[in-house]
Amino acid sequence: MIERNENRGLFTRISNAVLRDPSMSAEELGLYASMLSRPDNWEFSEYVLSKQFGTTPQEIRRILLSLERKGYTRERRGRYGPVWDLFERPEKPQPASQPSEPAAAPAEEHTLTSEEIGQRLIDHANYLRRLAAERKAADAAKQIAPRTSAGQVTTAGNSF
Repeated sequence: MIERNENRGLFTRISNAVLRDPSMSAEELGLYASMLSRPDNWEFSEYVLSKQFGTTPQEIRRILLSLERKGYTRERRGRYGPVWDLFERPEKPQPASQPSEPAAAPAEEHTLTSEEIGQRLIDHANYLRRLAAERKAADAAKQIAPRTSAGQVTTAGNSF
């Protein structure tokens, strides 16, 4: 589910405050933009998002948890398992001991064209695919030369 400020129609508008948030990584921003482009009643699962970006559900969960710590997402129980809610503005609860600060003026917003959003999503999907391939290659390299308990490399029963 997405809690929107207003109906945006066929375009995805992203607040400049989000786009300029120095704590947001490229992968977080890409996933955030992709999620924000979905209809309001969309339910986001780690599995479906991982298929969309060609990566693992664990990698998507890592990014979603990072976005949750920043106040952009929240995990909840869905009909078939955990799903994620997305917020256009970060939801950070005020500590009880501090008085509320006056509301800041709304950030200037820039409407991204569908081409800009598409290119950012393509770039992000390619990044996630490269990351998954690098991790897969690193895991495969670890398994090429199995070692005995004494640290010797073994090949077909012969020790070296």
